[in-house]
Amino acid sequence: MDLATVTAIREELEAELKGRRFGKIIPISKTDIAIDFRLPDSRYLFLSIDPGNPRVYLIRRKLRELEKGAWSPTPFLLGLRKKLSGAELRCITQISDERILFFEFDATDDLDERVELVLATQLTGNSSNLFLLDREKKIIDRAKGTGDRRFVSRS
Repeated sequence: MDLATVTAIREELEAELKGRRFGKIIPISKTDIAIDFRLPDSRYLFLSIDPGNPRVYLIRRKLRELEKGAWSPTPFLLGLRKKLSGAELRCITQISDERILFFEFDATDDLDERVELVLATQLTGNSSNLFLLDREKKIIDRAKGTGDRRFVSRS
């Protein structure tokens, strides 16, 4: 995805997703996930960190169809599920002149205290990755480590 495309997609996604609650995460392949934001018409946020074609956009699928081909979630995806479940998407921002999107959430922690968390989507070819960040944008977790080209495993 080029910079202009990422910028246009960010604007469209923010218009559709802002204020929505983070729902179910469905691992579609070793590099692709779908996230349910409870949108009408069976639409889901699709995120791919495939080095050859990183991308993010809304897809239209039936939940049953997505779950039928779902892969087993990795510890990273299980952590996202735990920390972001029910969190409200506050905004989607982008670093100027970069193909990196920040999905900023208001969530609650294990003590039911309000926390700000960010799901960073890096759409940059071989270095494509997903990161969970705290409010100071420090990395809490990442989908793939150095040299690892996948974030879900097939069981």
